[in-house]
Amino acid sequence: MPPAALSPLEESTWELEASLGFGLAGGRTVLKRIRTLGPLHVRRLFHPEPAGEDGIVPAQAYLIHPPGGMVSGDSLRASLRLEEGARVLMSTPSAGKFYQARPGSLKASQTVRALVEKDAVLEWLPLETIIYRGARAESSFAFELASGARLVFWDMLSFGRPASGEIFDRGSFSESLEIRRNGRLLALERLRIGGREGFSLLNSLEAFNKLPCLGVLMALGGGDGEDLQKLIRARDEIRATNPGGEGNGFFSAVTLKEDLLIVRALSSEMEPLKDFLLSAWKKTRLRLLSREAVVPRAWRC
Repeated sequence: MPPAALSPLEESTWELEASLGFGLAGGRTVLKRIRTLGPLHVRRLFHPEPAGEDGIVPAQAYLIHPPGGMVSGDSLRASLRLEEGARVLMSTPSAGKFYQARPGSLKASQTVRALVEKDAVLEWLPLETIIYRGARAESSFAFELASGARLVFWDMLSFGRPASGEIFDRGSFSESLEIRRNGRLLALERLRIGGREGFSLLNSLEAFNKLPCLGVLMALGGGDGEDLQKLIRARDEIRATNPGGEGNGFFSAVTLKEDLLIVRALSSEMEPLKDFLLSAWKKTRLRLLSREAVVPRAWRC
């Protein structure tokens, strides 16, 4: 006789966790604490930039998940703490993937939490996430900033694999984002795709314009008037190079609310979206952080 099917609660699950603490040592951003569970880790920090006017050397780091994708029951949790003055760009060496789920299985989930202390800077810039047809997945991000801390965040999603003709017409995906400063909620977003209503939203002209790739970049200043003026300049520069337009399979919008810059894009393919957000990040970084962008080496591979 064939073996009895496992219930969702009896399924094999894989928990992955990384807890990272960054600080300063002699003006150089270093990794002070790391605790991991499963194959999720940071091997080393890179310092491709010199010290800035403040004397601080920023660091780049890759959150490495060797399997490269998540399946039913996988749970990935990442938590970061940046001590006062630390400057970190976190990315990934490859695209993330949520694979097709097994029937009746648990969801795959990803959770990211970050505490950015006074005058610290976090750039959270992972490569895109591909959500395969039939995936059942959820993702959440929460960032808490202290006074003077700054955040640059982007998120790029591909529903299905447009280059292969695969559309996302079954499964489910949900995502949440929260950004707070000193406990005050500055941004709250919720996205859910799945079920009749969700797929109608994804394939509607009114919502996603039938474009399966979407992305957002958010940049939060330190809460003073000087950063606001910097972000106004970044907003205007991004708008001036906005490639969005009816009929070319790409739409974008740029807004500024207080000192939170929001750049959104929809595209028929991932590469134009990535190029647009990369350009927006470079402009924002130069204005807000007074630093030329140094593209992580893994992005060039």
